[in-house]
Amino acid sequence: MNIRKTFCVSMGAVWLAVCANAAQFQVSYQVKDVPSFTGRILVCVSKTQSEPMLLSGFPRLDPVYAVDVEKLAPGATVTISDENAISFPAAPSHLDPGSYRIQVLFDQNPTAPNAGKQAGNYFSTAKSFEISGDPKQSISLQADQVVAPASYATTTHSKELKIESPLLTAFYGKPISLKASVWLPEEFLKDPNRKFPVIYEIHGYGWEYRFAGGKASARPPIAGEPFIYVDLDGSCSMGHSVYADSDNNGPWAQAFIKEIIPAVEQQFRGIPARHARFVNGHSSGGWSSMYLMLNFPEVFGACWASSPDPLDFSDFCGINLYDPNEQLFVTASGEPRLNATLAGVIGLRTMQEQSDYEQVVRGEQLRSFEAVFSGKRPTGEPDQLWNRITGRINSKVVEQWKRYDLSLKLKKDWAKLEPLVKDRITLSMGVQDNFGLTESAKRFALLLRDLKANADLLFVMGDHFTIDKAPIRARWESRVAKIFKDGAAKP
Repeated sequence: MNIRKTFCVSMGAVWLAVCANAAQFQVSYQVKDVPSFTGRILVCVSKTQSEPMLLSGFPRLDPVYAVDVEKLAPGATVTISDENAISFPAAPSHLDPGSYRIQVLFDQNPTAPNAGKQAGNYFSTAKSFEISGDPKQSISLQADQVVAPASYATTTHSKELKIESPLLTAFYGKPISLKASVWLPEEFLKDPNRKFPVIYEIHGYGWEYRFAGGKASARPPIAGEPFIYVDLDGSCSMGHSVYADSDNNGPWAQAFIKEIIPAVEQQFRGIPARHARFVNGHSSGGWSSMYLMLNFPEVFGACWASSPDPLDFSDFCGINLYDPNEQLFVTASGEPRLNATLAGVIGLRTMQEQSDYEQVVRGEQLRSFEAVFSGKRPTGEPDQLWNRITGRINSKVVEQWKRYDLSLKLKKDWAKLEPLVKDRITLSMGVQDNFGLTESAKRFALLLRDLKANADLLFVMGDHFTIDKAPIRARWESRVAKIFKDGAAKP
């Protein structure tokens, strides 16, 4: 067995120190028919979460400690302490005295974010422990359970779409599946020869397609027209693919266009025409919908981007990536830059805290951005946008990110895009967004206005989670119904 020690030096919360009498964890696993384990071991600690290994991460980030191992035998014990742990927010000996729920998680299946949900990973039952403050305290944890594959609830109206992707399989060199939940209208069941328009919905970071299963009834028609709804799962090993083609995640956009859409139209009788295909999404999925509309305008009839990730990188969560003096951790005035807020005002965590946390826990949001937008290093990792110690922005990596600045895309290609996207874009945003996304959306909206794109631009009260989507959805559906009706009327 070999323990790979990773030394992280930081001015912030992730740090590694040598302390002879530090509190420590003794961890092992005992799982049937497993000869050895290679991967990352995480000790997950929480005062509030009943299952710390789920790494909920919002609004507060819980302590977590990790080591990387190779070929660890069942029953062999690994000590996780100040001496070898990759730690957040500080080394194990700095855990405040008190009652905690603690679990150990053996992460060997990095196929999607949130290691605590990934089938085949090993974990211990969550138990309560009293941290005494005694520097000699040692806690023993044994993983003897395996995360089971998540199930999808199939009903008359909810169907699972799961297909192997030749494009992504070729990129990764191993089988990769595309997954979605298909929500069928009543008419699909009654008329086996009828075809239907389709709305593709892309959800935000951490969402899984199985959440959309189990529907007991059909969704109401739009202006009397029944639609098929396809809820897409963008999860990938480094976070959210956002269905963009990227150097690190692979050709997800191509897989969507060339594999998912044909499968939906063949298996579920979707109408194979632009006027009958629509895409919308929220958060990371909102960015996806705009990216897909601008890069494949001949495929989709319209898009709706709800509270999207930054569309204009001159305000990327409050950071002007094109200003050489900007950095991730602090503002120009020296204040800690916020990563998450309550109603856009009260700070919940800083960018540096989030960055440090992601040194321990894989597949989180900031590094997910890097996986999509950055080039690939010779080591196979994404190029780093910011220095993990100082927060300084790497201008060379910013140049790589420009490929995904949708304001730049819109300006550059407007002459070609205008006849295809005019009157076909809906953009909505809560003005109290929790993640600093409002200003970027405003800049993009002003550009759409200046270009006379006739977009439906809706900035309303509410944050990332509380904006009232019902009236916005009604406007979007009205636009969808008109585009479909007008397209269907053409010979």
